[in-house]
Amino acid sequence: MVEFRKGNCPRLDFWKRKNLIASDNLLLLPVEGQRPILFVFGWEYASSPGSLHAIALHEDGAPYELFAEREFSLTDFVDFDGDGLPEIIGKRCFSQGWGDDLLTYDPYSVFRLPRSQTGNATYSLELSERYNLEHYYGWVGPNCSEEYAVVLHPPGGGKPVIMKSKEAEKLFEKK
Repeated sequence: MVEFRKGNCPRLDFWKRKNLIASDNLLLLPVEGQRPILFVFGWEYASSPGSLHAIALHEDGAPYELFAEREFSLTDFVDFDGDGLPEIIGKRCFSQGWGDDLLTYDPYSVFRLPRSQTGNATYSLELSERYNLEHYYGWVGPNCSEEYAVVLHPPGGGKPVIMKSKEAEKLFEKK
């Protein structure tokens, strides 16, 4: 088991306050009107956030895997779309930096919980795009990519922008 660390659980203090069990290795979060969900974190390394598994209980009390991603850094567990159920929000990869404040493009992914207490969480392209437009530097699709760069400090100032990596590197070439 992995202890909550800044990389695999960015909202560490929040999660510890909400955790229904006294554990540094497991995260049991309440879901209004449903049974709590247990999050189990895998080992993070290099640019990989490690795995994330979410275990829920069927009505008969039998556990089942609600969510499983080989690489996923939990960022939030909140009702983002206002439907009364929280969404699982996080990143499938960590950003890598290079050059003059350039980062790889690593968007957030949003997964919806099923309405019934059966079934699996499902990826939502629509909510993922919306979340990234509201909480990230923009949106150029659902996949992590080194083909795109986030330019944190564009020449001439302004907000960070996303562009093709080769174009971003040209912005900072020495003349």
